Amino acid sequence: MQYEQNVSAEILDDWSALSRHANHLTALHAMETRPPGGEQILIAYSQAALRALSNGPDRLIHYQDQMAAFLAKRTDMTVESAQQLEWRIRQHSVGRETPDYPDAFTDPQRWYEVLDNTSRPDSELTSTVAFMLHDYTVQTNEPHRAAGVLLAASLFKDRYPADGAKVIDLGSSIDLILAQLKFNAIKPHVPRISQTTVEGEPLNAQVWRRTRELFMGQLALGESWGIDLKTDSDLRTSGWVIPGCLYPSEYGEFKTEGKLTELKALLKMPNRQFTRAKLHHERADFTSPEHMTHFMNFFGRGRADIVTSQTTWYQHSASEEQRIHLWNSLQLHRELLKPANGIEIRQEHAVPLVDDPNRFELTPVYGKTSRYNLLIRDMAKPDEGYKTYIEFSNGRLDACKIGQPLIDRMREIGLL
Repeated sequence: MQYEQNVSAEILDDWSALSRHANHLTALHAMETRPPGGEQILIAYSQAALRALSNGPDRLIHYQDQMAAFLAKRTDMTVESAQQLEWRIRQHSVGRETPDYPDAFTDPQRWYEVLDNTSRPDSELTSTVAFMLHDYTVQTNEPHRAAGVLLAASLFKDRYPADGAKVIDLGSSIDLILAQLKFNAIKPHVPRISQTTVEGEPLNAQVWRRTRELFMGQLALGESWGIDLKTDSDLRTSGWVIPGCLYPSEYGEFKTEGKLTELKALLKMPNRQFTRAKLHHERADFTSPEHMTHFMNFFGRGRADIVTSQTTWYQHSASEEQRIHLWNSLQLHRELLKPANGIEIRQEHAVPLVDDPNRFELTPVYGKTSRYNLLIRDMAKPDEGYKTYIEFSNGRLDACKIGQPLIDRMREIGLL
């Protein structure tokens, strides 16, 4: 399948496209300064991309054209999330067949050659990459994120029915987080607690111990659903379901089967018993009235104990239209929850708004102002809105800081 790429001059005449191009350059500089996961390879990638996008003698016009077409087409995504998608696609297009990837790719020159070879009109890879940029999305199959959901859900066990909590995971890809919660198939991930105080007070040893116990606990799941833009079959067939979520260092483990040990343990679980519903909508209109009706007909109003999503909301653009869609979608999710005591759990690059805690503000994916938080909204206390229970060091949950709302809830249920 061929995609027209030589359109940058026309596209960049448009003010919004010029703005996205400028934001893309800003995001590349931010990634060069503070890359996701501290990945040195992404520093090299950023440097190569900035070189290729420059007006100097090393500019790659075909790469500039390809990126202009990509940013103009994918207005459903923020520039940052589009960038996350782009480097993962190029990583996958060459990484599997390149023996020294990722080890040798701390050299920007290697990435510069990849950018050339995946955008040049006479390259066999160019059409494939163009198709993936047009159609694919970043996947969120990081099973370690189950730790945050497990901790959050365990704080409200007293509310769930005897047959287990009913959970809806939105943007679930192929349900690896739900699979880990249900089957406890891999070793529990316990983030390192990286603080000595909470709001100026010394961190109590009991709080530290109880938090670790919650990360390592178990949760009884009842009827649960994983929801995504793609069905399970779509994602498996595309071959993108695992590579679409990997950092460069993880891709090396993926090639040598190391990273796949955990993922395969979850992918092969028998009788996973998750119903999947493909969302029949365009990306830009996922909260249309028709879509809301479809949701309610399928799930029923007020049935879920928990609605959760992991690292999906940051992908949506900050346009006014998208903000309206996000707000409408939040309203929809709350209608799926049990109105008296349902729990909304989000792990996201986001912070609650100070003047309206029932909404949250998305933060940059990387850079000094980036945040990755475990947010909980309790339907039993709707006026309190979202609260930050845990602040994680990154989307891999490597380390964390305990929030005062977590301590308050542990006291409320008698854990302290």
